[in-house]
Amino acid sequence: MNEYLAIILRSSAVYFFMVVSLQLLGKKELSQLNTADVLLILLISRCNGRKRYQFMARISNDFGPFYY
Repeated sequence: MNEYLAIILRSSAVYFFMVVSLQLLGKKELSQLNTADVLLILLISRCNGRKRYQFMARISNDFGPFYY
């Protein structure tokens, strides 16, 4: 149960940090997007990065030194 609470707290902290930082920056390019849109883009890219890392780790374990 503590693991789920830690995930929720970390996710909430990242979300609020991103909201505050996007509001403080206020760049022209980001002003055309909603805050939720930008956060969704960041979360999707984070998920894709994590999946890619897990895939590459699995390949490197399978092929060992021949992967590089």
